[in-house]
Amino acid sequence: MGRNDPCPCGSGKKYKKCHLKADQARETTESGASALHELDNRLVLDMSSFAGERFGEQMRRVEKDFVDPVAAFDLAIPWSVYHFRIEGRPVFEWYLEKRARRLSADEREWLSAQRDAWLSLWEVIEVQPGESLTLQDLLSDEVRFVHEIRGSETLVKRDTILVRVVEHEGVAVICGLHPRALPPTEAAEVVRRARSRLRRKSAVPVERLRDEKLGRYLIARWEEAVEELDLRRKAPLQLQNTDGEALLLTTDHFELRPETRGEVEARLAALEGVEPPEPDAEEPSYVFLRSGKGPGRFRGNTVVGRAWLSDTALHLETNSRERADALRRRVEDACGGLIRHRAREHADPLSRVLQPGEPDRPESETPPEAQQLVLDFKEQHYADWLDVPVPALGGKSPREAAQTAAGRAAVDVLLKDMENHEQRLPEAARFDFSRLRAELALDS
Repeated sequence: MGRNDPCPCGSGKKYKKCHLKADQARETTESGASALHELDNRLVLDMSSFAGERFGEQMRRVEKDFVDPVAAFDLAIPWSVYHFRIEGRPVFEWYLEKRARRLSADEREWLSAQRDAWLSLWEVIEVQPGESLTLQDLLSDEVRFVHEIRGSETLVKRDTILVRVVEHEGVAVICGLHPRALPPTEAAEVVRRARSRLRRKSAVPVERLRDEKLGRYLIARWEEAVEELDLRRKAPLQLQNTDGEALLLTTDHFELRPETRGEVEARLAALEGVEPPEPDAEEPSYVFLRSGKGPGRFRGNTVVGRAWLSDTALHLETNSRERADALRRRVEDACGGLIRHRAREHADPLSRVLQPGEPDRPESETPPEAQQLVLDFKEQHYADWLDVPVPALGGKSPREAAQTAAGRAAVDVLLKDMENHEQRLPEAARFDFSRLRAELALDS
């Protein structure tokens, strides 16, 4: 693009007066990051060869630090030369001692920068796809703007990664990344265990994070968390209703005489908590509600069953065996000898769930109008979510839980999990949780 051409941002200014300097700075930084990766790859290869010749089988012990060192290659190799100790020293220090005179000033400065780096759990705060990541260390609270092309194309906000970040002359790059990221909840448990080991509730000094034993501990706990997450995802899906009962669509069928239909309808309508059908309803049904103590729109809106009639039959539909039994007793007591039970049928709701390997429509192909409907539903759902009891918070509402330090941490992780999920949806269908965070002052 010519310096005097209109800037593509649409400002109306010439390119040289608008984004030229910023683009040049970015290109310079990207070029610098690429050069650092090339420099590091060359040195790591040479150090690995040096260690193999000098220490032989002792180097094989590094494989024990990983469940699968081949799968974790991108982290295992940097770990083996920058952290793994042989006879009390990491490989790069032995290498420097023997070959320092052969190294250029740039190479020595780079190895010095590597000495200052550490392995930790970094949360993705912001993503510029194809360009960069903004990361925050969940142990030290350090923040880095990292130039990373490959990772920025696959990671999303609130992912957590086990990674080494190296900073040199104002440019930060990733040099050693575990291949699996973790969602916020699983990552929070690894952080909790690491803080317990370090006996630190506040920011951990980076000097302690450079310790080889801690790094080995983080790798082990991280890979345990990955394995447990995979096992949970493979486990059969179990659905429950709001009473914690196994979800099982249950329909009871009753027989009645045509001349008694009016009386049956009248007795159903007289039951407490029953909403009769609307006069112009296409499929008239009686809805059984149970009053509750939840705030806002949740008060008194638990639907426990539905009934509909024909001239010769009454059908009761619920979503669990327990609710079906209770509703059947209630209706039989009310209607007496006017109805007679004939059959019960069940339908497993999971049979309607897409099975693994079955093709599904990608989120990106969802029609815009459908995405807007989803977003509108979320807006309604989260309107008073802060005051609704949440099982994951021990039955407390997010606002109640946020009154204690432990509760605030739990609410923060819960919101991060929801944000993390939203980031994988089309942008038009994503809900913005920043209002909820601001109302609880979680980012202050």
